[in-house]
Amino acid sequence: RFYQLMTTSIKDSDSASKIAVISAMGAIGTNEDKEVNSALARAIKGAHRANGINGDKDVVDRFVMIGNTKRVRRLAGKVSFLKGYAAGKEEAESTLRECFGSQGCIIKPSFIYGGDHFSLQPPRLPTSLGGVASEILGLYPIQALADELPDALALPLAPPVSVETVAS
Repeated sequence: RFYQLMTTSIKDSDSASKIAVISAMGAIGTNEDKEVNSALARAIKGAHRANGINGDKDVVDRFVMIGNTKRVRRLAGKVSFLKGYAAGKEEAESTLRECFGSQGCIIKPSFIYGGDHFSLQPPRLPTSLGGVASEILGLYPIQALADELPDALALPLAPPVSVETVAS
């Protein structure tokens, strides 16, 4: 579907403007985590093919996606209900590097907070709590301790990042 949207956009465009695709596509904690997260790889390939349709002029100038840190990836790969999440994200990140090289950007926050509601499934931290958590967990003594701990203990000590910061 993404590929169809891109090619339609290209055919209808009279200008030489460039498109930047920014994707926050992802799922965690569902039975379809791998499928949803690896669907981003198909969207990346579609954008890459769209560039080929337009000859030597790239239509999709940049592709930006939300990935995750090495610590998150290592831990998720060891936890059975997170393996699909980790595998799908790895496939999408690898595809982005392959298709877009330096024109691809992977933003790797520890945990993104924002909004008004708290939830465990899917994980959500509201702005009111996230800002406080970010300030406390970002303190040097806590980060120095986290650097010495194994992933499972260090990950909860990573300061969360606001959705506004990620979007900018």
